[in-house]
Amino acid sequence: MKKIAVLLLKIGVTAALFVILFRKLGFSAIFDRVLSADPLYLGIGCAVFFVSIVLSAVQWNLLLSHQGVVLGERKTFVLYMIGHFFNNFLPGAMGGD
Repeated sequence: MKKIAVLLLKIGVTAALFVILFRKLGFSAIFDRVLSADPLYLGIGCAVFFVSIVLSAVQWNLLLSHQGVVLGERKTFVLYMIGHFFNNFLPGAMGGD
C-alpha cells in the first residue's frame, strides 16, 4: 500500500510541475523554442547520446561475459535499450529511478 501511495505522489508531483510549466510559459512558447533549436547542435547532441548508449551496452556486454553470461552485442544492446526506456519513461517504482 505504501508503494502505491509513493507512486501516486510521484505521478502527482510530476503532473503538477508540468501544469505549472505549461501555464507559466505556454505550450506554444515551449514548442516554438524547441523548433528554433539549432539543427547542428541538436544533431551533435543526438549523436553523442547514441554513442553513449552504444558504449554503455558494450560495457554491459563485457561485464556480463566476465560473469559467464554470453548474450552477444546485439542482444545486449536491445536489452539495454529496453532498460533505458523503462528507466526514463516509467515512474520510479517501476523504472530504475
